[in-house]
Amino acid sequence: MTAALELHAVCKRYGPGLPPVLEDLDLTVQPGELVSLLGPSGCGKTTTLRLIAGFERPDAGRIVLEGRELASENRFVPPERRGVGMVFQDYALFPHLSVLGNVMFGLSALRGAARREQARRALALVGLTVFERRWPHELSGGQQQRVAIARALARAPQLILLDEPFSNLDAALRRHTRAEVRAILRRAGASALLVTHDQEEALAFSDRVVVMRAGRIEQSGPPEQVYQAPRTAFVASFLGHSNLLPGSAHGLTARTALGELPLHEPAYGPVLLSVRPEHLRLEAPDPTRASAEVIAREYLGHDASYLLRLEGGLELRVREAGSRPRPEGSRVGLRLEGTARVVRSS
Repeated sequence: MTAALELHAVCKRYGPGLPPVLEDLDLTVQPGELVSLLGPSGCGKTTTLRLIAGFERPDAGRIVLEGRELASENRFVPPERRGVGMVFQDYALFPHLSVLGNVMFGLSALRGAARREQARRALALVGLTVFERRWPHELSGGQQQRVAIARALARAPQLILLDEPFSNLDAALRRHTRAEVRAILRRAGASALLVTHDQEEALAFSDRVVVMRAGRIEQSGPPEQVYQAPRTAFVASFLGHSNLLPGSAHGLTARTALGELPLHEPAYGPVLLSVRPEHLRLEAPDPTRASAEVIAREYLGHDASYLLRLEGGLELRVREAGSRPRPEGSRVGLRLEGTARVVRSS
């Protein structure tokens, strides 16, 4: 099966002597796959989108869309001929055009009734046919987002690019719109690449999460795999919160400030371990186990987050379900449920 998108050793820098924004980036998106590029500001994720869309030229490497070369040393296809749909952070709707007019705008290759019918089919896909005569300012933020999606889908692009598309919405609307957009893309059978710095968004939206750092891919895989089995300290800390514990490993256990911890896989010598806050259990203090002082507590409704300090001064974060309060200044015992993961220091 031909990949929907392929990037081979793509490089980009914005001037001589400046560090590269992207360096030997390899990325593949399969047909119908929803992929998120996740990383901190400046890691190169938006530049990657702009290179794919044709708004920027790569300095080196190749970009291929369904077997068709879009950019290489000797070739550059302009944005309007790439077959790529783009959804911007601010939606980029035209205020002087109706909802239907906005969707029709990108269908200049069609004329008359065919153009209107194609636009209406795209609006039906996002559930907004009834609003086709409204102006953008008469819609909610979530509805405006769906109009932007309809406009991108109307041309039946081979790939949809989404640049922080939910960042202007409040938290509740953001979750609802994200789920709607995911369902819309699934119904359309579209391949999509989402740029976000929001870890929850990447995990909830994607079939695959690509964590970027300093112009390179740090780790790529299904959301559950990247979250549960981070390969580096950066991924462990950036994708959700993780407690990083130094230790000394001897096979399937490691000696740490928390005591002897079981490991997911054998290791030997000095190691750095990742332990997720939800994998630690709070218990009554026990002289045979590690104990800690409760430094701070945040009640989050469905659970509570605790900041703890061990005897040696190391601080850990723990998330505990339920409403049993553990007051600041009290002492608690700690137990790991499951295994710790060995990560590379980076």
